[in-house]
Amino acid sequence: MNGRSDPRLVQRLSVFASTAAVFAVVAGLSALAGWKLHIAALATWVAAPVRIVPNAAACMVLLGVSLWLQRKGHIQPFARIRKLAAKSSAGIVCLVGLLSLAEHVFGWDLGIDQLLAVVPTAEAIPGVRPGLMATIAALNFLVLGPALLLLDWKTRRDHWPAQFLSLGAAIGAIFGFFALVLQPRASGITMALPAAVTFFVLACGLVCSRATWAIGGLLTSQNAGARLLRSVIPAALLVLGLIGWPVSKALLTEAHFTWVEASLLAIFCGTMLTGFVTWIAFIVDRSDALNAELERRVAERTAALQSEATERMLAQEALKESLATSEAALKELADQKFALDQHAIVAVTDIQGTITYVNDKFCAISQYSREELIGQNHRILNSGHHPKEFFQQMYHTIGSGQVWHGEIRNRAKDGSIYWVDATIVPFVDSGGKPLQYVAIRTDITERKLAEEVIRQLNDELEQRVGERTAQLEAANQELEAFSYSVSHDLRAPLRHVSGFSQLLVEEFGVTLDPGARHYLDRIQAGTQEMGLLVDELLNLARLGRYPLSRQATKLNTMVAEVITILQPETEGRQVEWVIGDLPAVECDPVLVRQIFQNLLSNALKFTRPRAHAVIEVNHKKQTDGQPVFIVRDNGIGFNMKYVDKLFGVFQRLHRTEDFEGTGIGLATVQRIVHKHGGRVWAEAELDKGAAFYFTLGVGKQVETKSNGATAGGRL
Repeated sequence: MNGRSDPRLVQRLSVFASTAAVFAVVAGLSALAGWKLHIAALATWVAAPVRIVPNAAACMVLLGVSLWLQRKGHIQPFARIRKLAAKSSAGIVCLVGLLSLAEHVFGWDLGIDQLLAVVPTAEAIPGVRPGLMATIAALNFLVLGPALLLLDWKTRRDHWPAQFLSLGAAIGAIFGFFALVLQPRASGITMALPAAVTFFVLACGLVCSRATWAIGGLLTSQNAGARLLRSVIPAALLVLGLIGWPVSKALLTEAHFTWVEASLLAIFCGTMLTGFVTWIAFIVDRSDALNAELERRVAERTAALQSEATERMLAQEALKESLATSEAALKELADQKFALDQHAIVAVTDIQGTITYVNDKFCAISQYSREELIGQNHRILNSGHHPKEFFQQMYHTIGSGQVWHGEIRNRAKDGSIYWVDATIVPFVDSGGKPLQYVAIRTDITERKLAEEVIRQLNDELEQRVGERTAQLEAANQELEAFSYSVSHDLRAPLRHVSGFSQLLVEEFGVTLDPGARHYLDRIQAGTQEMGLLVDELLNLARLGRYPLSRQATKLNTMVAEVITILQPETEGRQVEWVIGDLPAVECDPVLVRQIFQNLLSNALKFTRPRAHAVIEVNHKKQTDGQPVFIVRDNGIGFNMKYVDKLFGVFQRLHRTEDFEGTGIGLATVQRIVHKHGGRVWAEAELDKGAAFYFTLGVGKQVETKSNGATAGGRL
């Protein structure tokens, strides 16, 4: 029978198998102890007339040990040693049984019967050599020994030979029990009661040791047939025993049956009854299995039908959704085509370039009718503007299944030229081979005309800019040459005027009246001022030709040096220098020094009216990361209305009598800043000071660490 085993029954049968092994060991050891201690009850179990011989008792112990060592479901360390010990014990039992049976059959005396204990002749069965086990006992040992040797072996058809040997041993035990009960006197086949019981227990324990195999499977299965078998067999055997006992007595006394015949008849009836019940159980189990299989198939078929119905419903729903989607897609496609036709020039061609479809806009711009275009090659529109390589590259691109985009100059039917921005999309098959081409174009003729006009204007503008730049360069060169020449040529007359006025003072100073002396002093002051002005004009003119040499420069050090140079101008005044931590930058140090010298000199000059002058040099960061340098003072300031004149040459916002100067210093600052690519500007308020800001273009800021002496602070 097949079926899932009941875990509780499997556990119980496993426990019974272990108990059977222990029972056999205890029975055998007690029998041996009875022989050694001369206690007959241990070998006969009180009232039985036949004692179990020592060899049989020892074999019982070996069978129990072998069964114990081969239990399933237990953690058994030293598995190989246990298996070897179990098989060795079973093999010894086989050998003893075979030799004992040979002694019975051939009348031999192999000397094995008195090895463990001496059996007195008086206690031996009449006609049987002392110590020789019964024939049935030898046969049972010869059956149970191989059963334990083959306990875990199955045939290719999944048969279990050990179970058949166990059944034979059980039948032999029952026969021995009948021989003990029904035989009027003991003989060579009479088995001791301990042996008969132990053989039966061992046979059952051997079957139960593999509780899910063969007969064990019958006992533990959860199928209906197995449940019927477990319920009916005990009751049937009990009824058979109750009826069979008086019948057997009657057969022995009235029908003159021998005990052997009566025993065999009882065993046959019991076997037939067990087989019949097993057959009925098998039929019930088969019927139950068929019903289960039928129910399973019905359930599977029902599930399949339900699944099929569900799938069909889903397929119908999907079909409806697909149709709805297709209709929506077709409508959307039609709308898209309508929208595309309203804007774009569309044409479809085959792979040879033959036109198969054009929309209305294509016809309108080309001035051909649809009938004139269908079937024609696209070369009908070729204007001859593009080289042959242009179209070869286009056809190579779309021929390889890629989209091509470009601008094409076409010729209409009336010979007019028009430009289109074209996108050609190849429609390909599953292998990537083009089937047809869809060209979507946009009219860009007006844009092309505008581009041509813009190009012409740009060319004209570039020409004008070039001409104007050349004129400006020439004018600047002439202006610089003129400024240099004028400044240089003015030096000699100025030296003469200054020299002669100085001679007049030295030679005739005593004789001159105060008025004449005053005029000479004014002439000398004017020549000095004029000389200073000429020098600054020369410096301004040289800036245009001065090459810019950028290098990493520490501005704090530079400002400190400029302040040292200007120190004489601060004598007798209270001036506070506030110098911030200025970054090191890449610049021309000579020119940038001139910037700081001019700005700080102006700050000193215009803070003279202040009892406490404060001059600050600092910087801040722009959004682009470029530093903005600041020179701020608390001087007299100026009106921002005139800020545009501030950086012009000779432009002054204060009278010369109040503040000396030439009006070129800030113009020089602006020229140097512009030469660096930067810008300069100023902010001020009358009587509240002024601030000058400048940058130095894109020169890199240099990361440096300044010491406290030059990095910033108050001087």
